[in-house]
Amino acid sequence: MNSDSTMEEKLPQWECHFEKYKKDLNDLTVGDKFTLVCTGDELQELKKPLTIQFPAEDKNLEYTLNVLEVGSLSNTRVDLVVTSYKPKHYSNYQVRIEGNGVMFLTSPLEFDIKSVLKEGEQPQLKGPAGPLELSLPVWYWLGWGCFAILLLWLIVSRYRKYSQRKRVVDELTQFKTALTPFQFYNKEVRKLQRMANMKESARKEDFNESLFLAKLDENVRMYLVREFKVPAHQWSSKETMAEIKKRHRIIYEEFGAKIKRWLFEIDKLKKNEACSFYDCEQIAEMGVQIGGKIQSFKNKRGIK
Repeated sequence: MNSDSTMEEKLPQWECHFEKYKKDLNDLTVGDKFTLVCTGDELQELKKPLTIQFPAEDKNLEYTLNVLEVGSLSNTRVDLVVTSYKPKHYSNYQVRIEGNGVMFLTSPLEFDIKSVLKEGEQPQLKGPAGPLELSLPVWYWLGWGCFAILLLWLIVSRYRKYSQRKRVVDELTQFKTALTPFQFYNKEVRKLQRMANMKESARKEDFNESLFLAKLDENVRMYLVREFKVPAHQWSSKETMAEIKKRHRIIYEEFGAKIKRWLFEIDKLKKNEACSFYDCEQIAEMGVQIGGKIQSFKNKRGIK
């Protein structure tokens, strides 16, 4: 370098050379890292950060050599990780290295930087890039998948309940009888009691527990179907109570606890798959009392 010769004559000159970083020095291209090692007389105040200084009047030297990081630093040795952004064969190349206001001049260097473009290839200008396709983590897609499955399940569940209830209403309209839901339940329970000889016979050994429980459960749920127009024979007790609460708020507030208790007792007996003579009698009579009170309540309030 010919510029700033007066200043350079006053600077100490260190012996410098290049060493391999990852790629061989003969295969360096624009942006590749390589190591600059300099040693020389002691410079007491030489400290980080270190930069390469070019003559202000020579703009062509900018970006020919740039410090990326300081590998090691002492008063007599400097190891720098450097790169170059200008493809060219450099010879008799000298620069000043400065740190904390202290500078030294490198010995003449020689290195070769190749272009990343193939010979004869011209750089192509590209328009603005479209939306970036970001790789999203697996949990993101799993979360959306679970949400979609849950949403689909809710839609199917709602539609299933709606169609079941509509079918019940249509069937009740088609097979409408002169008896009220309570009267129909009372008639069926009395018939069941006579069949089981619960009233007329003292021979309790003739009582068929499993059969009576199955018939009683059917009569209870069909009463709820006719009284509240909910598919209680297809739904669980919990679903049935939720629908009664939703569509028959006034009756639920008055009798909800009693109906829930009634269904709870039946479900408990069904779990045991049998009921004693006394238990079945109590469940049957509980339904008669609840049904009678609901019918009286509806008559007083004018509820159809």
